[in-house]
Amino acid sequence: MVAAYGSFLAAEYFDVSGVPATVTAGLIIGNLDLLSVNEKGYLSLKGREFVISLWEFAAFLANSVVFLLIGVDVAAAPFGVVAFSIVVQGLTMPFLLQRLGFLPK
Repeated sequence: MVAAYGSFLAAEYFDVSGVPATVTAGLIIGNLDLLSVNEKGYLSLKGREFVISLWEFAAFLANSVVFLLIGVDVAAAPFGVVAFSIVVQGLTMPFLLQRLGFLPK
């Protein structure tokens, strides 16, 4: 609690946002037990496994949402514009890469 509030006050003193500082402090303090190598941490072995699997699942969900949003954005674009862009890039990119020296002449 002290680390989170202290990080908020320090961030506000330096005229930066205190909310990301508090979140960062919470993540660091919360992960200190997961990173410790001794057995005398705050979490039991099952608790440690649960926290690790929970964060892996949260990362999987965030990754899935990002790909779904990208898919929705691409699907909303008119096909003619996308197809024209692909054709133009496909025709001009080899010449450009050859001129820049990335492809042999």
